[in-house]
Amino acid sequence: MRDPFVVPDKFIMALDMDAGRLGFMAHNEWLGWAFGDFQGKELFPAVSCVWGHCEVTLKYLNYSHSPLSLQVSLNIFNPIFEDVEL
Repeated sequence: MRDPFVVPDKFIMALDMDAGRLGFMAHNEWLGWAFGDFQGKELFPAVSCVWGHCEVTLKYLNYSHSPLSLQVSLNIFNPIFEDVEL
């Protein structure tokens, strides 16, 4: 039996609209794609914070005419997240 996953204070949500999927990363570990099948659909991302003193940061990272692989994306965006303690 696996230990329960404890949600960290900070994490990264990756929304890949080229591929139509959404995934998560925490503690510099890719957790995987959580949702998919929305390629070509219009989305309205929203975040809910139920605790006081919450902070949400949104960063638009890239636009590509063709989908990037996850590994290429992480290599490109890794310097951007250096200031994020995961």
